[in-house]
Amino acid sequence: MKVKLDFVTNSSSACYVMSLKSDLVPGFEDFMNELDKNPDHGNEGVRIYETFHTLKELQEYVNGGPYDWASKPMGLKFNNWEEGTYLQVKEIIDEGHVAVYCAIDYNACEEFDDSIYSGMAAVDMC
Repeated sequence: MKVKLDFVTNSSSACYVMSLKSDLVPGFEDFMNELDKNPDHGNEGVRIYETFHTLKELQEYVNGGPYDWASKPMGLKFNNWEEGTYLQVKEIIDEGHVAVYCAIDYNACEEFDDSIYSGMAAVDMC
């Protein structure tokens, strides 16, 4: 017997949480905007969902927000944040870094992997 615990989406992007020093955030935002301008980077594009500078910003995002794993035990069906992910993002902030939650279309992944930012992906979301 097979039990399906997860859902398959038709997403063509990879989601990451980046761990960046605060002075690198503006350059990363510029880099992501440039990647998104390329018409070959598919219909999902390249985008930044959220940027967390403080624990308070993270708490407001997950507690009662769309990714509130505490009050929604099953989580959302897509782009689900689990407790483990929350704790990893909290650790990034506790270390004094900025956590940037972003998505990169698969067609842009090679360009992203060749960038200085690829080694800063702390959490692979999908």
